[in-house]
Formats: sequence, structure tokens, C-alpha cells
Amino acid sequence: MEVGDSEFTVRYMHFLFTHFPVDLDADCAYRADNAQWVEANQTEVGARRETICVLRSARQIIEKLRQLEVYDNSTIVIKSDHGKKATYYGSEPQNLGFSGSSEWGYDRYRPLLMIKPAGREADGMAMTDRPAAISDLAATLCAAGPTKRRCGDYPGVDLMSPTGTDEPPVRIFVPKSANSTHRFEDLKPVELERGTDLREL
Repeated sequence: MEVGDSEFTVRYMHFLFTHFPVDLDADCAYRADNAQWVEANQTEVGARRETICVLRSARQIIEKLRQLEVYDNSTIVIKSDHGKKATYYGSEPQNLGFSGSSEWGYDRYRPLLMIKPAGREADGMAMTDRPAAISDLAATLCAAGPTKRRCGDYPGVDLMSPTGTDEPPVRIFVPKSANSTHRFEDLKPVELERGTDLREL
């Protein structure tokens, strides 16, 4: 990364190295060339260790932004597109599958989402249990942009704004059956009021 002359810049980075199966350890060392290691680490512990690798990698990006002296003026979003499948877990609610599916479980619908607004100064990380959906990111990023034009066109909410009382429901796609794949025709849309416990589905 380097600093250019643009007044406003967007950088999008998509990493696939933490998808299924778990094949990295906490130090980001590739371990999938060892069948015994792979078999032993398709667990919650293995997934957590690989998550440590991810967060260490994210820290390197943040440190680079600090070196370039643009961290304070940067809005940073770190998110996963979904969580691990139910088979990685041994206890509820993470090991619960929808429609009898071991692929489509509770944790899959609870991805990591971290946001650092531009100009924010804090001593530590603030955590919230505010219901949020990936669909809210368009509204959030629009509001963080330089023009803020037509942000109301996005159906989500600005996650950096105060919590509202009439925030719109979110739509998720759940499996139709135990044999459902990730293909669109195998999934059905469900509209949820914010704060709904996924275990009620």
C-alpha cells in the first residue's frame, strides 16, 4: 500500500485463506500438507487458532496505515462473509443446524464485523450487541463517504449512527432441507425482526 494524491480512496481486499477447511495455524503457517494435522484441526479450537492468524494479518494492514500516517483518517471495516459450519462445534447453539443441515448452522449466520470510523480516537475496543446484518454495510459506508448522496436508497442502517427504534428487518437465506447446498435454488428467504434469536427459526 502507498499514499496517492486522491482526496478520497477506497481499497477492498478479499481473502480466501480462512475458508473451509482449516489449514492454517495461529501463526499463519500452512499445515494442510499434513493429513493428520488437518483431520485433528477441523474443530472449534482449530477454527479459533486460524482466527488468530486472521486478526494478526489484519493488524499488519492497520500498522501499515499507521506508517503511512492515514490511519486516523481511515474508515476500516473487517468482516467475514459467514461463520463456520455447525460441524466445527460440539455444543449449542453453535452446533445447531437449520433444516437438519450440518453445513448451514447457527454460527454461519453470525460473522465477524468490526468497524473503525475515520477520526475515532479511543483507548480500546468497544463491543456492542446491536443486531446488524451484512446488508447494513452499504448504508454504513455511504454515510462514511465524502458525498453521502442518496444514502437513503440503501435498505440497511448506518451502523455508526445511534440505534434506532424502527430499524428495518433483515433478510437471510436458510436451507430448504438437510441436503441444501449454497446454490440459490436450495435456499429460502426469511425476514427477521432485528434481535430475533436465530434458534427460533
